Amino acid sequence: MILQFYLDAEGKNIKFGEVQFYFLKKEGESSTPSALISVYGEPHPVLLEKSFGTLHACKYRGLNHLVVVPVSYIISVVSMQPLPLKPADQEEPELLVGDWRFVVEKLGLDDIQVGTSVEPLE
Repeated sequence: MILQFYLDAEGKNIKFGEVQFYFLKKEGESSTPSALISVYGEPHPVLLEKSFGTLHACKYRGLNHLVVVPVSYIISVVSMQPLPLKPADQEEPELLVGDWRFVVEKLGLDDIQVGTSVEPLE
């Protein structure tokens, strides 16, 4: 499951990541629901600037960058789609290296009609 979450208690450092598993973190007599998350890299700065802050293209880092956060830091579920890459002879050749994904925050469920309504033709 891919998430958008806060990395800090102040809620200023928003990241994207893939949940590896959920668990209860024991702290004395209490326990906090937590998640181990594989964090995606920072958004590509050039693409972010050229898209006026709308295209968040991040590099997948797998298990190389893991963090533990409380479940209360989770903002939403998102989708990370593979980024179509340009041919090597065009701009930004660095995008050809690694696994780049772009964030889709709305999965489209609000925009589709679940049932069908057919009105008779007269």
